[in-house]
Amino acid sequence: MTPRLSSDFKKPLILAACASMSFLALFKTRKLKRHVHDCEDELEAMRSDAKSKDALISHLRAAGVGSKAEIQSLKELSTSRLQESNKLRRALSDCEVELKTTRSELASTRGQLQHHQTLLRTATADLEKEQRAAKEVQSLLAERTGELTTAQAFLATSDGVSGADVKELVERLNADIFQTAATISEFLDVKPAVVESWDEGVKDTLTRYVGVALTELLLARHSEFEFLVQTAIQTTLCSQAGYTITSWTKAVSGIEEASVVDMYDCVQKFEDLNVAGKWRSITRKCLSNAQDSGTWHKHSFTQMARAVYEVLECLGVGTQRAKETVERFSESISTLAQKAMRLNTFIGEEVISSDLLIVCPRLDSPCSEELLEVQGDPESFICTTDLGIAHVDGISGRKVLLKAQALWGSGLDDETNV
Repeated sequence: MTPRLSSDFKKPLILAACASMSFLALFKTRKLKRHVHDCEDELEAMRSDAKSKDALISHLRAAGVGSKAEIQSLKELSTSRLQESNKLRRALSDCEVELKTTRSELASTRGQLQHHQTLLRTATADLEKEQRAAKEVQSLLAERTGELTTAQAFLATSDGVSGADVKELVERLNADIFQTAATISEFLDVKPAVVESWDEGVKDTLTRYVGVALTELLLARHSEFEFLVQTAIQTTLCSQAGYTITSWTKAVSGIEEASVVDMYDCVQKFEDLNVAGKWRSITRKCLSNAQDSGTWHKHSFTQMARAVYEVLECLGVGTQRAKETVERFSESISTLAQKAMRLNTFIGEEVISSDLLIVCPRLDSPCSEELLEVQGDPESFICTTDLGIAHVDGISGRKVLLKAQALWGSGLDDETNV
């Protein structure tokens, strides 16, 4: 049997049990309240989310019509872009095929280029070989040509030009000299300078080019001063052309003109005219080969131009204007030099059977009347103005082909300017 508890002992137990049950109930109640509170917060959040979604749904419903149009437009644009993309892909594919073809052709071209380069190197080597052989042949040909030229000069019995041809060239040269002198004189229109006394240097320079008689007339300011100025220029050009025509050395450095002329005179004394002519032809050709034609022309032109310049300066033209005048008429003076050089070649190298004697200007005394066209008192001779030419051979002696022209004092007025 179970022992019974006294009433005093039961009361505390009941109270403790009640207290425990009350505490447990209070704990459960608080727990439930927290749970309820959490549920309420979650419900509120769900309600807020539902409101947001309702607003979004409303917005989407409002924009539904426009979105469909935009979506359709986007679809069409996407389709167009897709088509363009397909075209680009096909074009890219074609380009890749073309690139492959081009690379293949390039490789083939490179191979052909290498082949042609090889052929070119071979051809270049062959060409250089042929050029060397050609140079050797040309050198040998030049040597043989020189030998044949020398032999031909000794064997030749006929002249390369006739006396009539040379006469025609001399006449043309005289006409060109006269025209050039007249043009320069007209261009300058020089008036007689009023000078108390002339410098000795001026007198010496003029005398060297035109002689004493013409110098005195110019310095005395003769009434025909302008005509005398033209005559002075003409005589100067004629004299310089004569030097070029009769030159042996042709400005070759290291060879004296007088020594060669003395040698030719000696040959003429002891040999017949034909042998002397051949010697002259060979010697002049050798001297021509020793001098470049351009250098000789430059020398002849320079001599003519300097002579004209110094004469003009002495006549009172002035240094600057005299220089400008020579430069202005340089082409005409150059032509005169070329024609004189041509006559030098004809007379010195082409004529063998005889001598052609050029009658050059005499400045103070006339040459033989046989060679000069006398147009006045022989005592009034002033200067020679035109070249003449005579033919000399061993049979008929000397034959005048063209008489030289001169200026005579008897043809001028006796007045002078004061």
